[in-house]
Amino acid sequence: SSSSSSSRKGQHQLDSITANLERKVANCLSCGKIFDCRNVTNDIIKFIHDGFHCTFCGNTVAMTQQQRIQQAQQQQQVEAAAGSSTADSATAQAVAFKDRLVD
Repeated sequence: SSSSSSSRKGQHQLDSITANLERKVANCLSCGKIFDCRNVTNDIIKFIHDGFHCTFCGNTVAMTQQQRIQQAQQQQQVEAAAGSSTADSATAQAVAFKDRLVD
């Protein structure tokens, strides 16, 4: 009986966590895996217990709008630090085409 009591308590804690999430559905920006916290499955339980790290690739998944903005800013900084050397020829051609259309 005590094990069913503790499992009910654990379920209540999970329900409380998922109910208070700003974003109930989120996706990993690294691999694209989608986490739907509206339906508590074993994968979602692992996702929550691991601190919102993707259960596929291990990267942190933004669960608030502020976290999402921070991830986007960090990605822009990484890309800016890498410079234009990382832009492949297809990207350079697409930018040139866009610039030609805008002018």
